[in-house]
Amino acid sequence: MMRIDRLGEWNLAFMPAQMSLRVSSSYQPSGATGVMQNQIFQSHSEELSIPSLNIAVKNYRKGLTDYVNDFLALSRPYPGYNSPLVLRFIWGEELFSPCVMTEAQVISKDWYPNGEKAEVTISMTLRRVPYDQVIEVPDI
Repeated sequence: MMRIDRLGEWNLAFMPAQMSLRVSSSYQPSGATGVMQNQIFQSHSEELSIPSLNIAVKNYRKGLTDYVNDFLALSRPYPGYNSPLVLRFIWGEELFSPCVMTEAQVISKDWYPNGEKAEVTISMTLRRVPYDQVIEVPDI
């Protein structure tokens, strides 16, 4: 997963157990009469969720604190703007872009004696955004 402005990147360290794609559209009846009722499109959204990505690195004698902090940084807005970071999620041949992270969760499960995280479960939800709503921001 990378920022669309290419100023940051975060790689999945382990394979997720599952990913979920949710597509929803809503319509409203127009009130017109006839053989087929006319519907008026209201909204469409696409969300990609990874509900539990388990990451354990104690056997490798590595810490996860910086890795988790880099992940959480993708959910914060651009400095000086109220807009979220626009991301590009690539998984094999699949591309989910442009998108924003609408939910991020980290559950810490194990630590080293110094407090460094050794095992976490990460969950995230990404929502696709229209290209015409992606703002241009200067290099930070």
